[in-house]
Amino acid sequence: MAGNVVGQLFIEIGADVATLKTDLGGALKEVEKYAGAAGSALKSVAGMFGIGVGVAGFLNEIKAAVQVYSDLEMQVAKVSTVMDSAGQTQDQFNAKVKAMSDGLRDLSVKSGKATEELGAGLYTVHKSGVDAAQAQDVLTTAVKLGKAAFTDTNTALDALAIVMNNYHLAASEARRASDQLFVATRTGRATLDDLRGAMGRLLPTAAEVGVNFETVAAMLSTVTRQGIDAGKAAQALNMIMAGMNKAGDEQKKAWADITKGTELAGRQYDATLLSGQNLLAFLNVLGQASQQEVARLVGSSRTMAAINALINDQAGLRANLARQMDAARRATRPTGLPTWSGR
Repeated sequence: MAGNVVGQLFIEIGADVATLKTDLGGALKEVEKYAGAAGSALKSVAGMFGIGVGVAGFLNEIKAAVQVYSDLEMQVAKVSTVMDSAGQTQDQFNAKVKAMSDGLRDLSVKSGKATEELGAGLYTVHKSGVDAAQAQDVLTTAVKLGKAAFTDTNTALDALAIVMNNYHLAASEARRASDQLFVATRTGRATLDDLRGAMGRLLPTAAEVGVNFETVAAMLSTVTRQGIDAGKAAQALNMIMAGMNKAGDEQKKAWADITKGTELAGRQYDATLLSGQNLLAFLNVLGQASQQEVARLVGSSRTMAAINALINDQAGLRANLARQMDAARRATRPTGLPTWSGR
């Protein structure tokens, strides 16, 4: 990053804000002076007609406007420190920063979110290495997800980042991850904040063993819908996935016994059984086995609770998988999560 470019920009912004505050501050004093001199007369006239004159309210609105402008400029200055300015002239970099500032202001008006919250979010997006051309789109996606899921922008950004980082998604795929997260909050009994914590523990393992996000989200929704806490569900699923790829002799023998004479006879016991139609076949076979046999395979009571939740609601899991795949397809269309009007 060209430090001189950012430094110069920060100085210019600071000077602009200081000048603005000084100029408007002087103007406010003049208005207040006038209000003090004319206030009694205004109130008397207003009293004659039974109306109120909100001079103080008018002044407060001006002060609030100054504060909003100041907050926006400070957020812009902060974000600019992590924007890539390599190979750009001062004018080119300033133009990029102005476009970013205009975008923040517009997003704040449309979403009703404070510029401080949006600026902090955009700072996080830029710091994660997202290209400036796509950073605004990622932030907008997070804001829409946060509003749709009734949470703040930071929570939505964190949830998006966990999915995108673990599955190495490009910034252009943020909307797909967002749509799938939104579906997960609607089909299960976990908030986006719950899912954020759960996925932070589960997705590294899931991605490593090759279980895609559609499947993970569908399983979490299905398990939480049966009253199991999202954190406990994630811990149990994590143990199951990790154990499947590190199965010992006892697990392999248990698997051979359970699958004997079934469609999965001869299949290796590993995490590939959790992908696509394999997952439904896997659960169907386990559903025909005794609890003792399943326990030999998956182990603890915690993992048993999660696997039984999936076995007992295979229809629900199938529906959740379909919803997740549909969400992934919808993300490539012109419309996705709710617009600002809620349509």
